[in-house]
Amino acid sequence: MFIFSVNQVEPNIERDRKQFLSKLRKNKAFYGFTPDPDKPCVVVYHNAKFLVALHLVLYSVKSFLDVYAQLVSKLIVSNSTIFGFNKGTVDGKQIEGGRLITWLTKSTPDTYTNASTLAHVIREHVFSWIKEAVNRRDKLIHHGEIPNLCPMMVPLYCEPHRVKANHVILPQMPNGVDVVTYCRETRNNLFQFIRETLVLLPDIDFSLVSLDEINE
Repeated sequence: MFIFSVNQVEPNIERDRKQFLSKLRKNKAFYGFTPDPDKPCVVVYHNAKFLVALHLVLYSVKSFLDVYAQLVSKLIVSNSTIFGFNKGTVDGKQIEGGRLITWLTKSTPDTYTNASTLAHVIREHVFSWIKEAVNRRDKLIHHGEIPNLCPMMVPLYCEPHRVKANHVILPQMPNGVDVVTYCRETRNNLFQFIRETLVLLPDIDFSLVSLDEINE
C-alpha cells in the first residue's frame, strides 16, 4: 500500500497540472486580463486527487512501522507485548517508537547482543525523518489536513493563455520541499531503515532475503 501510494503521487500531480493549465486558458473570466506588475496576481488550483495519494503515503508508512515493530520485537522475544511503533519516553522525552526503543534497551534478554545497536539505529531514523512523517499523519487524523501545505499555483506574469507548464509551481510540503520529492525521500528513507535494522535481527535466513532488492 505504501509503495502504491508513493507511485500515485506524481502522475496525479501531473494530471492536475494539465487540468489547471486547461482551465486557466479556457476560463472566460480571464479574457482581456493583462498582468499588472504593481499588482501581483497568483492563481491557486485545488484538487483532491493528489491529496488522497499523499494522505495514503503518510497513513501507510505509519501502518507499516506499527507492523514492523511487532516483527522486530517478536523475532527477539516471541511473546513480546509490543503492538506498534508507539510513542514512549526516551531520555525524558516522548518520541515516536519510544516504547520499542526503551524495550530494546531495558527488557530484551542478554542473549540478544544487538539490542543497543538496533535501538540506536531506530532512534537515528526517528529524529531524521520518522518523527516528521508521523506528526503529519497525526495532524491528518486529528485535523483533517496538513497545516501549511502549499497547493498548486501559478503567478500570472503573462496573459493566462500564454502560461506554460514550467510556470506552474507544484504543491509543496510545509518545509518547502515539493510533494513528489518528499514522497520519494520518504520511500528511500523507509527502505534504508529496513535494510539497516533487518540485518540486526535474529533468526533471519538471508539466503532468502536480498537487501539490495529493497529498492524496488
